[in-house]
Amino acid sequence: MNAITMNNAQPVIPSPVIWVLGAWFTLALGLVITGAFRPEHGMPPVGLVSMVLGPVLLYALAWLRSEGFRQWVLSIDTRLLMATHSVRMIGMGFVFMWFYGQLPAVFALPAGLGDAMAAVGGLYLAVLLYSEVGVSRASVWRWNTFGLMDFVIALAAGALAAPGAPLDFGTGATSLPMTVFPMAIIPAFFVPLFTLTHLAIYAQLKASGPGTENLTK
Repeated sequence: MNAITMNNAQPVIPSPVIWVLGAWFTLALGLVITGAFRPEHGMPPVGLVSMVLGPVLLYALAWLRSEGFRQWVLSIDTRLLMATHSVRMIGMGFVFMWFYGQLPAVFALPAGLGDAMAAVGGLYLAVLLYSEVGVSRASVWRWNTFGLMDFVIALAAGALAAPGAPLDFGTGATSLPMTVFPMAIIPAFFVPLFTLTHLAIYAQLKASGPGTENLTK
């Protein structure tokens, strides 16, 4: 199977995965640019929720149906998956948007601060593991669960703070900016992408995959 490789080593990203990611990003960006995720007043952001859940369901289907896909997921270095979450520090932008009155606190603070904590925690644990410092398996499990639940809480808060939703009191900002260009690309593409890495890390922990050698009980 054709794939991107590094130094003639084991394939890093199989070609089908590259095509799926490219198509998914192109679809998400196109929908974001056209305003397809902007909800009607008082209606939940069903489109964005579908964009988050869709890839998760496809991942689950591929995991159940494809031995090759399972082997590839389990071949990824857990430390690399954890380190990629450092990108989530960009979530602090939500806090700045709240400060300038563009997002409600009920969404921006838990989502932004939660992302920042997940970013710092993931990078810290990954560096320890790369340095061959013993890290407990429970610590990685707790961090992974925290990072995943941060997405759940952020999505719920965003839906409840949408225009006309229960947490929209008509006196301030709503989560509307997260449903339109350019911010909507975060929940439409990057949230489900990082959600999949969380699922992969759970699988790695269970299978004692690459990068977990220095984990302690």
